[in-house]
Order: sequence, then C-alpha cells, then structure tokens
Amino acid sequence: MIAVVITIIVLIIIIVVRVSAINQDERQEALDHARRYTGGFIPTFTVHNFDSRYSFSIDEKNRKILYLIANSKERHLIDFENVISVEIIEDSNRTFSKSSLRAIGGGVVGGIVGGSAGAIIGGLSGTTHEKKNISKIAVRILLRNYSTPSLYIYCLNTDLTSLGEALSSEHPYCIDAIKEAREIADHLSVIIDMMDREYQHQENMLTSEPKTKSIADELEKLCVLKDKGILSQEEFDKQKEKLLS
Repeated sequence: MIAVVITIIVLIIIIVVRVSAINQDERQEALDHARRYTGGFIPTFTVHNFDSRYSFSIDEKNRKILYLIANSKERHLIDFENVISVEIIEDSNRTFSKSSLRAIGGGVVGGIVGGSAGAIIGGLSGTTHEKKNISKIAVRILLRNYSTPSLYIYCLNTDLTSLGEALSSEHPYCIDAIKEAREIADHLSVIIDMMDREYQHQENMLTSEPKTKSIADELEKLCVLKDKGILSQEEFDKQKEKLLS
C-alpha cells in the first residue's frame, strides 16, 4: 500500500514538472515571437526571466528598451532619454537606486544615490550573506511618461509560482532573480549616465554660445565707437582687454 502511494506521488510530481516545463517553453516562444515582430527594434542585450514570465531587451543602435510580459498583450517600448531612475526592491525594501540628473521638464531631478554608479543599500549586496525569506524581487523604472510613469519588472514573484510562499535567499529561484535584477539595473544605470552626459554637453553648448556671441557684439560696438572717434585707441584697447579677459 505504501509503495502504491509513493508511486502515485512520484507520478504526480513528474506530471507537474512536465506541465510546468511545457508552459515555460510556450511562454518563452511567445516572448521571442513578440520581440522579433517589434518593428524598428534590434536587441543587442536581453535578460530572460528564469521562469520565462518576461523579457527585457536593449537596442543600443536605436536607443530603445523593450519590456514584454508573457501571456499578455502588454508591450513597453521606451526611449533611452525617457528613463529617469531605476531601483531594485526586495519585498518592501529598496536595495539599489540610481537617478538621472535630468528633470522631467529640464533642470535637475535629484542627485545620484551613492555616486555615479548608484548605491547598493542592502539586501542584495554581494558582501552580505544573511539568509532570509523573500517573496518578491522587482526592478522599478521611473519614466518620463505621464500615461505610464513607472514600470515594475518582477524578477521573482512567488504569487505567480507553484510554490506560493516566500523562498530562502539561497533558493535557486532567488539567486537567479537577484542576478536578473542586477543585470537590468546595471544596464539602465549605464544608460542613465550616458544620457546625463549628453544632456550636460548640450547644456554647456547652449550656455557657451550666447556668451561668445555677446563678446563679439561688444567688440563690434567698440570698433564702431573707435571709428567714429568717440573712443581713443587707448580707451578702445582697455575696453577690449576687459572683454577678452
């Protein structure tokens, strides 16, 4: 009798595993299909969820990000310049944060937490080995978009798994989810830095042009005044020196 029960349990486990594997393959196939048929998008980097529940891709050439959710028509195609910040959230704790220096309408949004590369605040830091239970690991992206101001990419969500409960931080699912979250956050941090540098360069160009033009205009006025005899050569030279200094 015991042997029969054990056999039934083993068979049930095998069936569940096979069904789960089939579902995962179907989700992955659907994600690959959706990515291939996104016009004007050529992925140069992709993160696949360990359970094939989402796909996160970057097109460096066209400067776009594509986020797809399995078994959903939801599709987010994001321009690099519209990424304001990225965070990693472990349950309710923020463990990483990186913000842009660019504001929604120009100016400054805020500083960069912990320096130009962002900050590992805790939890997911490679230096900590604290064992704990985790239910959700998400990457939150703040966007310059009023209709979709933020996105949550759930690298781990036990509500969507057959387990249905918090997992140990040493569980393979957690380890994979942490790796995914870091990869996404690292690449978005690089994008934010790149766009900030370009924005700052443009700002510098804009602020330097009026100054150069102003000096040229003033010199031209001085020449006119000297030609008309209103300024002597000595006075002209002094005023010219002041402008150029």
